[in-house]
Amino acid sequence: MYKLLHRSRRDISRVFAAGMTVLSLLFVSFSANAEIYTNFFDIKLIDIPAGSFKMGSCKLTKQMEVTNIRRAWLGLPKLSTGCESNVRDVNDNETPQHDVNIAAFKIGVTPITLAQYKRYLLAIGTDEEESSWNLINEEFNRLNNFGDNAPVVQVSWNEARSFIEWLNENKPASDLHVYRFISEAEWEYACRAGGRTAFCGSDDYEEVGWVDLNLNSSQQAVATKAPNAWGVYDMTGNVWEWVGDIYHETYDGAPDDGSAWTDAADVVELNKSNYGVAWKRDTRTSRVLRGGSWRFGVDMARSTYRLSGQPGNWYYGNGFRIAATLP
Repeated sequence: MYKLLHRSRRDISRVFAAGMTVLSLLFVSFSANAEIYTNFFDIKLIDIPAGSFKMGSCKLTKQMEVTNIRRAWLGLPKLSTGCESNVRDVNDNETPQHDVNIAAFKIGVTPITLAQYKRYLLAIGTDEEESSWNLINEEFNRLNNFGDNAPVVQVSWNEARSFIEWLNENKPASDLHVYRFISEAEWEYACRAGGRTAFCGSDDYEEVGWVDLNLNSSQQAVATKAPNAWGVYDMTGNVWEWVGDIYHETYDGAPDDGSAWTDAADVVELNKSNYGVAWKRDTRTSRVLRGGSWRFGVDMARSTYRLSGQPGNWYYGNGFRIAATLP
């Protein structure tokens, strides 16, 4: 987990607001014409246009700062992020900022709700071998006792994957979509919706999201705050959202085509070098969570904030939304 950085909303807005380019203004008008598709399971998805964006944050990492001290002493040029300006109060794992090209896709208008997940559990039946059914216990019921329109929580990455696999296996022949996790790059691209706001759709978190500063004590019904410019709700807070990518400490080597980053070779080597024979944790399968939640601070709900979790992790703040593409 990363240290929560306490700043006022005004401070955050000043640091992260970058204004909207002409291209961004064109993107804003896209949501008015975007078609919402409701699939066989009553999940609403909206079209996200193809495009390019700069993913992540501009920052001189701690390691770069240490290296620059040495380089300066040796009379060598300092390392640079290549950005016009750098931001200090972000995490190193949000770097380096890099260009990503995104193909058109569909994204869930909201996270998967409790009502949708209940329907799935009823559909798969009470098979004791099915982990998605076995997760239901007193704790699950207590944490999902806030209405059928609230996002489902306490769902691991593995169980979210099972849900998606079930959709693909049980969709009607007329439904040609391939359902999948959203990639981390697609998530941030859809969150930003052509802009560079601090949060997904605004520099004011209260307009678009639920975080601990809202003084609520649970996840909230979806689509009760404003959507972003592309008509997507609840990407700021409410619940953390699992994405398809394996977690890496930085974006060095990340795909530039918007696909999920599933190569773990560098993660394995990093942990072997850090922990040697003491390394026990299988970090090859750690996955990324994005968006923040009702329980965490506003800093964690920023557009670029990243978190990792084990795929079998059950947590009261974790949910998911789906993506879809046509073959």
